[in-house]
Amino acid sequence: MMHHCCGMKDRLMTNRDHDQQGRIACLYLNARSIVNKFDHFEAYVYDINPDIIGVTESWTGCHVSDMELALNGYDLFRQDKPIDRDGGGVLLYVRSTLNAVQYTLAT
Repeated sequence: MMHHCCGMKDRLMTNRDHDQQGRIACLYLNARSIVNKFDHFEAYVYDINPDIIGVTESWTGCHVSDMELALNGYDLFRQDKPIDRDGGGVLLYVRSTLNAVQYTLAT
């Protein structure tokens, strides 16, 4: 089951609100494995239409392709779970029109 952070469902904005007021609607989800519930997740996302989606505990690894996780209209950024761990992994979806880029800090 997926939940809105802080009961945001009633306050999420449409694209029109985003364009006119400059606000960003966000969704956070602790998935505990996104692959086996991706169809439900996808329908949920298209229903509430957030600009940014953060997914923790995705449990994705190299065996899951980007195409399996793709959402139309969103750019995907991912950090898979470590191979030697049962849990972990994060996904970040950003509405494509926001033109997000990945930045890697130099160490």
